[in-house]
Amino acid sequence: ICSKESNIRFDDLEKGHDMGVRAAQAIVQSMPVDLNWMAEDIVCRICLDRGEETLLAPCPCRGSLAHVHASCAVRAFRESKQWLDQTCSICKRVYTGVIGVKIAEVALEEVLNRFGDSASEAGVAFARLGLAHTRLGEAARSKELLLKALAIQERAQGLDHIDVAITLINLGDACRLLGHNTEALGYMQRALNIEE
Repeated sequence: ICSKESNIRFDDLEKGHDMGVRAAQAIVQSMPVDLNWMAEDIVCRICLDRGEETLLAPCPCRGSLAHVHASCAVRAFRESKQWLDQTCSICKRVYTGVIGVKIAEVALEEVLNRFGDSASEAGVAFARLGLAHTRLGEAARSKELLLKALAIQERAQGLDHIDVAITLINLGDACRLLGHNTEALGYMQRALNIEE
């Protein structure tokens, strides 16, 4: 967790900073489970089998509900048909890691097919996929998706809508992670102007 790749300092975690704790939780929850040292009874909470596919822990659920195959989570999400609700049905927290991205990709595909690329729902779907990539540390991909979300939201909802402000904040965060601090500040200032 304290490696150069994670960008999380031990001091941040020790002091309990929300950003460090959330980032650490996202990293730990999205890590594949090494079944070689774990009990034989750990199974996917959806198919109730170990199977050949890696079991992941994409949300805060623990115990027998913690692990799921990515394919099972995506199948359950498709069956729910709740394209803009990308949360775990048990703990109600947003899926993170590889599963979070896969579910957000399915959601975007379905929303685009159903509503088209100019509907406000498409803006939400692009934004959520962008956030899923941010959680994986893929800020460049996140920025690309959030820019698409912003363009759709500004057209569909207007320049002063709260969803536009939220996307601007997330876009600023992606830029900050990329080291584009001046650009990040510009997005954050625009968001602040909307919220005032």
